[in-house]
Amino acid sequence: MKIVAAAIAIVFGICFIAAELLFNYYYPPISVVSMSSLVSPEQTKARAAVSALLLYPESASIDDLRTIKPDGALYVCGRVNGKDRSGSYAGSRDFVYEVAGDFAVIDHDEEIARSHRAFRACPEDDNAKPKPFVVDLGKVNKILKVLPKPDVQIATSFPSSGGSASANSPGGKATLDYSAVAYSH
Repeated sequence: MKIVAAAIAIVFGICFIAAELLFNYYYPPISVVSMSSLVSPEQTKARAAVSALLLYPESASIDDLRTIKPDGALYVCGRVNGKDRSGSYAGSRDFVYEVAGDFAVIDHDEEIARSHRAFRACPEDDNAKPKPFVVDLGKVNKILKVLPKPDVQIATSFPSSGGSASANSPGGKATLDYSAVAYSH
């Protein structure tokens, strides 16, 4: 039985090798050109502008890209890591690229980039985050003064400290006596 299984495995192996030799198809490697189609044109421009500012443009490692549109202006924000003057990576820094002006600024303290405009933090997108819920306590207090205050009193029956069960609470458990609840307006 083992000989039959081995013969079948060998035949299948030979068939697969023959098929590979006849139809040798290799997937094309992923190129930078094909990857750039996944990124918006604004983000591609931002990558180029940020890389151009670095001391060593080929060392640019850009990530956390996001395109935002506060107040009608278009920005690309993200983080860049590049080499400093000593040739070692200095760590990720924030950057902002303004699409309309076609310029970028990096929060770098002149460690990884050439001198350029002063850094401003990435503006917040009006539609990206929900606005915080703000409660004006002055208005709340005015409303509370107008509303009537309900007076509710609840009477309860508890077993005595001796542990014996009372008539109102079978089994010695506390129960509410709803007949003693008083509502007043």
